[in-house]
Amino acid sequence: MSPADPDNPNEAARLTQELIDEGYTKRQVAKMLGRDASLVSQFFSKGKGASMVGALRQVVRRCAAASAIPRRCPVSPGRT
Repeated sequence: MSPADPDNPNEAARLTQELIDEGYTKRQVAKMLGRDASLVSQFFSKGKGASMVGALRQVVRRCAAASAIPRRCPVSPGRT
């Protein structure tokens, strides 16, 4: 697969970036998805992650809700 276009990220990279912007690391995102951190990095570098979009949407929703109610997100920002 060709490298991802940084100016036009795929949906998995865009959703992951939302979580990163909220303070989560790629490693934490991977843990929430039950995947290896190298796969999450490939969302950005190789355009992978289409099969993870549904799960990422759920994680984004849960973590958005967690900002109102602490401890609902499986991994808190700033913790690995």
